[in-house]
Amino acid sequence: MAVIETKADELMGLLKEKGRISSKDAAKAIGVEEPYVRKLALILHKRDLIDINATAFMLWLVAKE
Repeated sequence: MAVIETKADELMGLLKEKGRISSKDAAKAIGVEEPYVRKLALILHKRDLIDINATAFMLWLVAKE
């Protein structure tokens, strides 16, 4: 049986590997536009799977401890 990996799975794997990444760099790494990464991040954050830190110019995605 084949396993289907979504962009959310790719993002979670990236965060597991790096610990923290900007939404811009995450978008490049998984091959999507940054607004899509932001939407995924909000969904994952609402499910308490990741943390989000925002600065004036950057959105940082942070793996949960």
